[in-house]
Amino acid sequence: AIFHFARGLKDPRLCELVLGASPKTMAQALQEAVRMEAVMQIARPERVRVRQAEVLDEFQGGSEEVPGLQALSMRRQYRRGNPRPEIVCWRCDKQGHIAYSCPERPRRQSGNVR
Repeated sequence: AIFHFARGLKDPRLCELVLGASPKTMAQALQEAVRMEAVMQIARPERVRVRQAEVLDEFQGGSEEVPGLQALSMRRQYRRGNPRPEIVCWRCDKQGHIAYSCPERPRRQSGNVR
């Protein structure tokens, strides 16, 4: 049960850290996960977001705001805002597919085959 709990964590690094701590009970596994997640959050550097940019016009010597750049930046942020974790099959532990479509899944023959 502890292994499956750790595999269900969103962050693969957190999964490795929890399993590496060798918890004996689910309560210990949960406690380790919460503690390590807090440490990882503190250790992560914050990203600096650019909301607006200016382009220097070499010929005029002034600066002019790039139209639409802020909207483009916001669209990209929205798309990147909720990245999906890599899909891992729980049947064969390989990435890129789910258990339902696992190539190693035993196939049943239909009842009409002789």
